Amino acid sequence: MSALVYLPLLVPVLAAAAGRPLAARLEPRLATWLLTATTVALAAFSTAALALMAASALARAPVLAALGDYSQPVLRRGDPVPALAGMAAALMSHVSAVLNSASTIITIDLYKKLMNREVTERQQVYFGRWSGAIVLLASIWIAIRFTTKTTTLFETMQTVFFFIAPPFAVVFTMGVLWRRANGFAAVATIVTGFMVSWALFQYELLGRFNTFNHRAICCWLCCMAVMIAASLLSAAPPKEKTDGIIWNKSYLMLPREEREKYRGWKDWRIWWVLFVSIILSIYGFFLWYRFQHPWQM
Repeated sequence: MSALVYLPLLVPVLAAAAGRPLAARLEPRLATWLLTATTVALAAFSTAALALMAASALARAPVLAALGDYSQPVLRRGDPVPALAGMAAALMSHVSAVLNSASTIITIDLYKKLMNREVTERQQVYFGRWSGAIVLLASIWIAIRFTTKTTTLFETMQTVFFFIAPPFAVVFTMGVLWRRANGFAAVATIVTGFMVSWALFQYELLGRFNTFNHRAICCWLCCMAVMIAASLLSAAPPKEKTDGIIWNKSYLMLPREEREKYRGWKDWRIWWVLFVSIILSIYGFFLWYRFQHPWQM
């Protein structure tokens, strides 16, 4: 049973090795259809195997087992997937997407635009593979370093996220809503944001409120002030560069034929209000819960 669970994850390796000689011997149209269909099928089977492994690990969680009235001893006795493998299966799709995105950014936005504008597609693929491998090795090293710390994984992830998020949130928000924002202010905001986040974290300037969410709001306020001040003290961007980028009320209006087509329950405004209401309800519940069960400081 264990081998059958892992088999869909091993078959793509053999298929990748056989893809090149098979494509060279078949007629191009037939080879394209065959490789495409095989890729889709293998992706579906691999996804199903990963979902099975992740579900098997989740079913052994005490809370979920209690909800489903599962027997923990029976699950462990007949389970072909170790808990660690189940966790890894749940993360594999996310990790592959991150590696693909990272190698694409490094290859297209950095290597091609800044280092070698005449690079061929073959060289881009080669460079992308090596950059993805380097990112993966760096990620493994960072993960090993994190295991030596006493903080929880959730807190570590939130700390890293809120270290990066405030300056970029300010840059994107002001860049879309304010015509006066410019590139110099954006760079100054990003650099200042990283420095402020590092100082708040390193020197614990907020005292007993030195948590990731408090550091994030303080850094966001500092970045907002820097973005506004730097934009006002430097030259405004040309009007032709901001036309079509800055948000205005006209973006809320659909073309006439679209308004006629999407009426009633198809109206996007109804679903937007519903979505925002659900999000605000979730935030409201957690806010109420925190007031009902305050932390012991």
